[in-house]
Amino acid sequence: MFFLTWDVGHSHVDSKEYESFILEHEKKLVHFHMHDAAGNKIHLALGTGEIDLKEKFEIAGKRNCRCVLETKTVQALRESVAWLQENGIMDR
Repeated sequence: MFFLTWDVGHSHVDSKEYESFILEHEKKLVHFHMHDAAGNKIHLALGTGEIDLKEKFEIAGKRNCRCVLETKTVQALRESVAWLQENGIMDR
């Protein structure tokens, strides 16, 4: 049996075909790497890029997926946690 991990930042900058494939096989999703992206920049703090993150978290919640915050700095992690709290995705 195999399952899918959706790295939302990489799929945003790499190819819409990747995202289409993931959505076509949504029932196989079990894990997300969550980070924002803009242009070719990835691993941005949540809410600082171009990705519709609320949509991605909605899919993750519907599928009961595990989500990993993927940031490169402690400050980006803090900003991401604050964004999750402000958007009602994570309890304080």
